[in-house]
Amino acid sequence: MGVERIRREDGGEDLLIRLDDVQAALVGADGAAMAEDLWRALAALAEIRIGGWDGSPAVTRALEAHRETAGDMAARQADTVYRIEQGLMPRLEAIRTLALRALRASGASYAELGAAMGVPRSTAQSRWARIASTEHPAEEWARTGGPFPQAPAPGVPVCDHRSVGIDIVRGDGARLLLERVRPPVGIAPVAGHVDDHGTPEDAARAETGEELGLTVVSLRPLTGGWLPNRCRRPVAPGRRAGHDWSIYAATVTGDLAPGADEARNVGWRTPAEIQRLAERTVAHAHGRVSALDFANEPGLEPVWVHWYARLGVIRVSEADLEAVTALFTGRD
Repeated sequence: MGVERIRREDGGEDLLIRLDDVQAALVGADGAAMAEDLWRALAALAEIRIGGWDGSPAVTRALEAHRETAGDMAARQADTVYRIEQGLMPRLEAIRTLALRALRASGASYAELGAAMGVPRSTAQSRWARIASTEHPAEEWARTGGPFPQAPAPGVPVCDHRSVGIDIVRGDGARLLLERVRPPVGIAPVAGHVDDHGTPEDAARAETGEELGLTVVSLRPLTGGWLPNRCRRPVAPGRRAGHDWSIYAATVTGDLAPGADEARNVGWRTPAEIQRLAERTVAHAHGRVSALDFANEPGLEPVWVHWYARLGVIRVSEADLEAVTALFTGRD
């Protein structure tokens, strides 16, 4: 098992990765693909250690001896970067994420997670908050051996980095909230991407109809701005995660008819209830409520702790708000 070093007759040495029959059958072609990418990375390491990438005269002479041009070397370096970025790193990240999930499920503390990652307990806690609130794109690949998600599949929407939130308030101060069917986990007002709806106002009207079956009578801007909150959609290459938010107060008409694929547990929440939901999210952010317990009994969606704190709907300390922010940004 493991790695075996084999000396060849010509004096060289081979590294042989050994898997048993069951392991080899389970990893299949993925094992070969990862081994190929790892070989390219190790070969690059060897070149780096002999000064092969520093542009020295010795390198120039070596290139000439091997009848290789500087362009050939640049192409090989670019290939190395691509293999690491698109092949090795996301696969290893998915395996690491699932290993951490398994450790946490077995009862590992934040201190034990920190020891496993070689980081302080506080860093482990914030990293776990990020892992618990979203899924790495390659986790499904690691679990099932399905297609590796190198790029968004045709027809899969890419994040447009523009979001709207619609705050519907009753005369007694109660707010119409819903529990999201899809990630991110939490209880929140109607919200969604602008996408091809047109303006943010158009999107607010459309999202209210799609999620609740209600018709918007009027909209009033409340707040907004850029938040680096992660998205369950893929992000286009070269773009950073986040959304430019537009938050509106809305008056509505019609009968509630929540979309089954959008919302559940729709209802009016009093100010006191919303405060308790925010406090549950804060407890989750500090590790006092597990990800599983939070998913089974969610608090306020983390990004809405931010907006409702800004609007004065809830009371949250700066330290607690910072911890909750780490949930939706992934910041350590």
